[in-house]
Amino acid sequence: MKNIQKETTMKDDISLQTTETADVTAVNDFSTVASSITFLSNHSADSYKRLEVFQRSLGKEARENLELMANHPYNVQLQVRSCDFIARISYDEFYRVVIASAGVIITILKSMQLHPCNPKIQTNGCVILGNMCINNYINKSRISAANGIKVIADAMKNHAHDSQVQSSAYFALQQLTLAKARVPSLEKMKT
Repeated sequence: MKNIQKETTMKDDISLQTTETADVTAVNDFSTVASSITFLSNHSADSYKRLEVFQRSLGKEARENLELMANHPYNVQLQVRSCDFIARISYDEFYRVVIASAGVIITILKSMQLHPCNPKIQTNGCVILGNMCINNYINKSRISAANGIKVIADAMKNHAHDSQVQSSAYFALQQLTLAKARVPSLEKMKT
């Protein structure tokens, strides 16, 4: 009977330690967020502008995620989480510049090549590559030069019955091949 009580006590101590650590982390995260909100509310009168500045504060986290992906290419859970995070922010033009400067294209293509059987990495990788191509010829050429079209095609081939992979790969290929419509100059229109 004493043995069982000792195990319970040890389990309780472990859960208390875990809870205390989680509470400290949550308090630190909350205080950081609270101080950011206070700073923003004091320095910007427009509530939309405050929200925009607060949302744009994920640049450091995006760069850190890409660095972790590059340093730990075989950690599947890390790759999935980071791809998911980067895919969620890559729709924003500001973050496309941030993550492009951190080497997102090479990192994502490498992750897709190392984990061809993981549909989450393939789906999010294609979304990221597609978003990186929006109105950006340099990124389109970087993806093409890094054999990105083959990587996207391989994702489609390896996940032929996964609609999410197929639709995100189609999106990426569509963005890679879209050309910006050329608007004739005003001088040419007058003549």
